[in-house]
Amino acid sequence: MHFIQTVDTKRIYMINAGMYSWITDTGMWTNYQKAFPKAPIIPLYQAQMEKLYRKNV
Repeated sequence: MHFIQTVDTKRIYMINAGMYSWITDTGMWTNYQKAFPKAPIIPLYQAQMEKLYRKNV
């Protein structure tokens, strides 16, 4: 698992098993940072991320 912070929209996404989920709540983001302190945060553009990963529905 890793995280992506989009360069253009500054949104945080969690990537797990090739799918992305938008982390909408700052409290949830804080909990993820504490639970996975070594998970990398990768900067990407929104369009790049959507091409590389599929949406978790």
